[in-house]
Amino acid sequence: MVRPRRRRLPLILVLGLALLATAVPGPNAAADPPAEPAVGPGPLTGDVHASSAAAGAAAELALDGDPGTAWAPAADDEEPVLRLDLGRPAWLTSVRVDFTRVAERSVIIEASVDGDDWVRVVDRAGLVGRSLGEPLSGMFGQLRVRIQGERDARAVAELVVAGSTQGLDLAQGRPAEATSAADGHEARLATDGSTGTQWRAATGGTQTLTVDLGSPALVTGVRQRFAERGDWSFRIDGSPDGAQWTKITETAATGHLFAAAVPGDDGQARFRLIRLTITGAPEGVPAQSAGLEVYGYPDLALGSIATSVSAPAYPAEFAVDGDDATTWIGSDSRFPKTLEIDLRGRVQLRQLRQVFHDEDLYTYRIEASVDRKSWTKLVDQAEPKRGKAFVHDVEGHYRYLRLVVLSGNGRWASSIAFEALGLPIDRDLAAGVPLTSSSNVRGHEPARAVDADPDSYWQATTSRRSSLTVDLGYPAALSRIEQTFAARDAWNVIMEGSADGRGWTRLARSTGGEPRRDYAADVSGTYRWIRLTVAGSANGNLPSSTSLRVLGVGSPVATDWWERTGPVKRYFPKQYGLRWTEIEKQLPELRRQGFEALELAGFKEGPSEEFAGLGATDNFAVASELGTMAEFRSLIDAAHEQGLKVILFENLGYAHVTAPDFQQAIKDFAAGKDTPITRNFVFSKEEQGDRWYRDPGTGVWYYAFWGERLPSFNWETAEWRNEAAKILRFWMDRGADGVGLDAPVVYWGFTRELNNTFITDVLRDYNPSMMAEGINTNYEGKVQQTYLEMINDWGYTTVQDLSINFWGDANRNKIVPAMIKEDPSGLDAAFRTSRDAVVGAGGVQVEAPGWEADLTDGKPDPAKVVPAQQRLLEFATLTSAGSLFYISNGYHLYRPEEQTIAGWTDDQREQLAAIQRAQTADRSLEPAGGRVQLSTDDAAVWAFLRTDRSGGLTSLVILNYGADARSVTVDLAGTGIGTGARPSDLVGGRELPAVTGDAYTVEIDGHGYLELAVR
Repeated sequence: MVRPRRRRLPLILVLGLALLATAVPGPNAAADPPAEPAVGPGPLTGDVHASSAAAGAAAELALDGDPGTAWAPAADDEEPVLRLDLGRPAWLTSVRVDFTRVAERSVIIEASVDGDDWVRVVDRAGLVGRSLGEPLSGMFGQLRVRIQGERDARAVAELVVAGSTQGLDLAQGRPAEATSAADGHEARLATDGSTGTQWRAATGGTQTLTVDLGSPALVTGVRQRFAERGDWSFRIDGSPDGAQWTKITETAATGHLFAAAVPGDDGQARFRLIRLTITGAPEGVPAQSAGLEVYGYPDLALGSIATSVSAPAYPAEFAVDGDDATTWIGSDSRFPKTLEIDLRGRVQLRQLRQVFHDEDLYTYRIEASVDRKSWTKLVDQAEPKRGKAFVHDVEGHYRYLRLVVLSGNGRWASSIAFEALGLPIDRDLAAGVPLTSSSNVRGHEPARAVDADPDSYWQATTSRRSSLTVDLGYPAALSRIEQTFAARDAWNVIMEGSADGRGWTRLARSTGGEPRRDYAADVSGTYRWIRLTVAGSANGNLPSSTSLRVLGVGSPVATDWWERTGPVKRYFPKQYGLRWTEIEKQLPELRRQGFEALELAGFKEGPSEEFAGLGATDNFAVASELGTMAEFRSLIDAAHEQGLKVILFENLGYAHVTAPDFQQAIKDFAAGKDTPITRNFVFSKEEQGDRWYRDPGTGVWYYAFWGERLPSFNWETAEWRNEAAKILRFWMDRGADGVGLDAPVVYWGFTRELNNTFITDVLRDYNPSMMAEGINTNYEGKVQQTYLEMINDWGYTTVQDLSINFWGDANRNKIVPAMIKEDPSGLDAAFRTSRDAVVGAGGVQVEAPGWEADLTDGKPDPAKVVPAQQRLLEFATLTSAGSLFYISNGYHLYRPEEQTIAGWTDDQREQLAAIQRAQTADRSLEPAGGRVQLSTDDAAVWAFLRTDRSGGLTSLVILNYGADARSVTVDLAGTGIGTGARPSDLVGGRELPAVTGDAYTVEIDGHGYLELAVR
C-alpha cells in the first residue's frame, strides 16, 4: 500500500468550496494598517499595550527592534499580559518571543479578530530557555501574550509577529503539473505547504511547473523556494485562462528563496494559472521547487450558497460555480431582481466583481449583512453604466451579500460570475489536521476526509456505529460543521465537540429524512476536538467522509506531533529497576531538560536479560516488578498532563522462552497436537538449519532469529497475525501516542502485505507515531527495505537511521570521524540521502548518538571515548539538522555497562539539556521542516538554514568541526535573511550582531555550535 500523505491544504481549503461561517458587524473600523511586507509573510507592527510596566520598561520596548531594551511588568503584576493591536486583521504565520534571560516559564498566546473573542494559539508550559518560536495560521487583528514564571523571568525583549497583509498563499494544496517529475518528487509537492518536500524534474533542460488556483484570483506576488541553494535562472508568468500569459518576474541569481510582486501600479492582477519556467540550475542539480507560493485574494463566493427566484434551467448557483459557460438569469424581465449569497461565515472583503451575461447599460447595487437583517450598501450604481464585467474595491467584514439588479436596458437580470475577493476570517480549521477513527478500510484512511481531494474519502469497516475525530491542536471558536458522505443515504449523524478530549457536548444531530450526501449545521462554542459519529443509515452503507469541514476561528496545528516534537527520552526500565511511579516523578525534570516525549522499551512482563527485556512472557501485562497496570496508566496520564507523548517500544516477532504460551505450545506440538497456540510459533520435529534450536525437554526444534531464548512468532498463520493486531489495540487503548517495532523486517514469514494489514492499518485508527527500527541493515546478506519503502509502502511514519550513526557499528558512524578529520564536507550529502529523503517522503528520521564509537567489545575504551565537547557537537548536529533525537536514560546504546559520560560535569550535562531545549523552543528546528546548505569561507565549518514545515520560522545553524576557535563568514545571499535581521542564540541564550549584508561573520568556539533563531 501507499501511505496516504496528509497534505497541508490550501489556507482556504479548495477555492471551489465555500469555507466560511457566522458573522460580525463590519465594516472594519478605520485604522492604520500593518506595515506592508514586500511579498508573503513579514514582520507586522501595531499598537502595543501591557497590563502594567515597570519604570523605564514600557510595552513599546518589546516592539522596538532592539533586543537590548525590554518591557517588564510591574513587580506586583501577578498575571502580566502584553497585547499587540495590528489595526486590522492580517493573515498571521508565526510568532517569536525573546525574553531577557534564560529561565523556566509558561507562555500562553491568544489571538482575536477584533479584541472581543479570543482563542488560544500557543500554549507552552514549563518552557526553559530564552526564546520561543511557533508557527501560526489564521486571520487575526490582535495578539496577547500571558507569561507565568519568576518575576525576573517575565520581561520581553522582543515580540515579533509575522504575517501577510497582501493575501494568503493561494497555491497551497492546489494541483500542479510539470513537464517531468522524478519518482517520489511529484509536481504536487511544490504546493503541499511543506518546506521539507519538493518537486524535482526527472530530466534536464528547461522545465516548467504550472499551478492551477482553481479559479481566477487577485494575485499580488509570488515566492519560489528551491530545495538547494545555487545559481538559478527562472521566470514566473500568470494567466487568467491559459491562453494569454503575463510575466511576473524573470530572475538569474544565487540563492534558494526568491520573491517578486506583481508589476503594475495596482500591484495586483487577476490570474488562475501560475507557471514557473526554470531555464538554468546549479551543476548536477535538477530543476525543482520546495515551494511555489502565490499570494493574493481568492474568490470566497465560489461554491457558496446562492438563492434567487430564477428562470428555469438558470439557477442561482450558476453565478458562483466558477464556470463561465453557465449563467444565473432572473425569473422574468421585471425589476428589481435579487441574487443573495451566503458565504457561510465572515470574510474580509477587498473586491467585488459582477459579470452580466451581455454587455449593455445596467443599474444595480450590492449590499452586505452580518445577519440578513441589517444591510450595508457597498456599491450603488444608480446611474446606467455600459459594460459586462464590473469591479468594485470594497472593505468590511460580512457573511451575506446581495446583488440587486435594478435595470438592464431590456436585458433580464443575470450573472455569469459573482465574485467576492478577500480573505476568510472563519475558515476550514480541519484542513490537513490529525484525525483518528474507530476503524478504517485500507486506501480510505482517516486523513482522506480532510485532504481536499473530492475523489478520496475515509471509510469504516463496519456499517455499525462508527466515528471520526478531528484534533485541531488548540481550542477554536466554531461556527459551522459540514460533512459529505461518499454515498447518498439517509444517515444518522451526531456531531460533538470537546475541550479536553474526555467530556463531549452534542453540537448537532440529524436522523432519517431524504437520502443525501451533504449534512451541515451552524454551531457555536470553543472546542479542540470534533467528533463525527455515524450511528447507521437507512440502506446500510458503510460510514464515510469525503470531506469533513470544521469552520471557525483558530490556529489549527496541521502537523502530527512527531513531525514537530523535540527530543525523546528512551527508558530501559527493567535494566534499571525503574518503577512506573519513579519515572512519573521524573517527568517535570524531563520537561526542564527539553524532552517532549518518552519511550518505554521492554515494558511488558518478562525477563530483562535479552535486549532490555523485549521478550515478553505475557503480551497483555506490564512488568510486574515495576508496578501495576494502574500505575502504568497513571504514568501515561501524568506524561500527557506534562505535555509529553508516550511511545511503547516492543517486538512482535518473538516471545521469551519462559513464556507460558511457548512452553505449552512446544508440549502440544511434541504430543502431535495442532492447536491455535502451536500455530503461534515455528516448530519442527527435525533440525532445519541455522537459527533453529532444540528444546531438551521435548526434543522439538524451534526457530529463533535472535537466539535460543527468544523463539520467533509465526507470521504465516492467521492465529498470530490476529493476536498481534489485538496486542497493538490493547496497548493503544491504554493511552499510548506511538509504537516502535524492533526489526520487523526479520519476523518469520513477514511481508509488506501482512505488515500493512495487521500493524500499520490497525495503528492508523489511532494516528500514532509508528517507527520501524533496524531497516536497511543487510542482516546476513538479506535484502532489506529502504527507508523510503518503509514510509511509502509499509505505512510507517518514522524510521530509525542506520547510515549516519549505525547503532552498534562504530565503523559506520559519520559524525565523529568528520570531527577527527576536521572535514564535514560529506555530511550534507549523507543527510540529504537519509534525513532529507525521509522527510521528503512524508516521514521523520530517528537519530541517536553514536555511542558505539566509545566501545571495544561492548565496553567503554578509554582510548576511544569521544570527548565531551565533540559529543555535544554531535548532539547539536543531530537535533539541528532535523531529526527525532533519541537519548537513553542511561546515556548508552542499551546496556548500562556501556555508559561513557558518567564523568561529565554538571555544566556539560546542562549544555546537553540546552541543546535539547533549543529544538523544543523554536519550531524552525522541528524534525519535518526544511533544510538548505549554505556556503562558508572555512572548510571545517558546516552551515545550513532550517525552517519549520510551513516556512514561517527560520534558523541559521553553524557547526564548527574544527578543534580550534575561528571566525567564519556565511553567505546569506538569496536566503530571505536580509539586512537588519537579528540572530538569537537558542542554545547559549545570547544576542548576536545584526545582519548587515549578504556576508555574515561570527566567532565560534572549537567544536562549537550556533543555532540562531532569525528575527
